[in-house]
Amino acid sequence: MDGSIHGSLVETTRTLAELLDLGCPPDHAAVVRTSGYVLAQQNAPGHFGEGCEPDRHEVGECRHALQGFFSLATRDDEFEPSRFPTGVVVEHEDDARFAASCYALRVVLRMREDRRAAVREHLESLVGLESLWDMTGDRWDSNLRVFALAALGTAPHTHRAQTEPCAKAFISAQAADGTWHATNLVHALDALLGFAMPESIQALRRAIPPLLASQQSDGSFSPDGDEEVTLIAMRVFARVA
Repeated sequence: MDGSIHGSLVETTRTLAELLDLGCPPDHAAVVRTSGYVLAQQNAPGHFGEGCEPDRHEVGECRHALQGFFSLATRDDEFEPSRFPTGVVVEHEDDARFAASCYALRVVLRMREDRRAAVREHLESLVGLESLWDMTGDRWDSNLRVFALAALGTAPHTHRAQTEPCAKAFISAQAADGTWHATNLVHALDALLGFAMPESIQALRRAIPPLLASQQSDGSFSPDGDEEVTLIAMRVFARVA
């Protein structure tokens, strides 16, 4: 890991996700060590929402409304664009801080770390961020909204009453052709896989034609043949079969 802002949190979280995908239990030594690093980044210097300025306070995007976010690095570290498993590349620094934190939250929720107050606070901060779920507004890049949605989709069933309205708001913006404006399709479908409600299944079905249209001559679903992107596509097909 290179010590830049692109490095440790995203790559370590990705490693943690892969360990869980391989069936390692939460108490496995490798999982404990890896998750320990990720969890230690909560509320660390440099996280999204740190500090407070009048314009951010007004829209609830400061420390008074956002709690439990994970830090990529301090504000002094070098920034490099961050690429995530769904193939999305986040170019801007503050966007990358938000996306990486949501990605980390998604994975630690898979481990049922919601017993930690800071993890619950992060989850509740995303649900309560009204501007994020305003599908008519342009304050948020749609791919960033999907990072948050993917985390909410991993929340325990006890939180579904809070998280499902966010998913329904996102689904409502699906176009007639099955896509979402200015949104990576595989990224969006990966997030919706976390929701079992009928609306999400219907949205996945509507997205099958454009998903099939993205298939490459070698059978993959991204121009660079990314295996993780193809795996997500296979999961979508399996869910709607």
